[in-house]
Amino acid sequence: MRTLKLRILVASAALLWAGIGASQNHGLEDIEEFVRQIYVHGIPFEEANRYDASVAPTLLKMLNDPKEQDYWSNIVTTLGIIGDENAVEPMIEFIEKGKAGALTRSQRQAKKSAIMSLGYLINKSGNQKALDYLTTNMTPPQCRP
Repeated sequence: MRTLKLRILVASAALLWAGIGASQNHGLEDIEEFVRQIYVHGIPFEEANRYDASVAPTLLKMLNDPKEQDYWSNIVTTLGIIGDENAVEPMIEFIEKGKAGALTRSQRQAKKSAIMSLGYLINKSGNQKALDYLTTNMTPPQCRP
C-alpha cells in the first residue's frame, strides 16, 4: 500500500511539474492577441512584463509584416518591456527604415514607440548598444515633425 501511495505521489508531482514547465508564459494570452488589442492608455506594463524572451521571435516576425503595421507600436513596446537583447538590432533597423514623407501616421507613431521602448529594454537588460544608439540618435529624421 505504501508503494502505491508513493507511486501516486511521484506521478502527481511529475504531472504538476510538466504542466508548469510546459509554458513559461503560463496563464497569459497569446502574444499575437495581446499586441493586437487597442489599449487606450498604452500597453499595460505589468502584463507585458509577464511575457518572456520566448515570444520575441513571434513579435519580430510581426514587426516585419506590413499587414501588422497597425500593431507595430504595441509590438515594439512589448519587445522593449520584455527586454530581450536579441531585439535591439531589429528595433534599431525598424526605427531607421523608411522615408519621412512616405510614412503613415501609425508608422511614425510606431517609430516613436520603438525609441521609447529601447529605453525600457536598456532598463531591463543594460544593453550598451541600445544605450549608445539612443544617446547618439535621440530623434531620427523620419520621426521629426
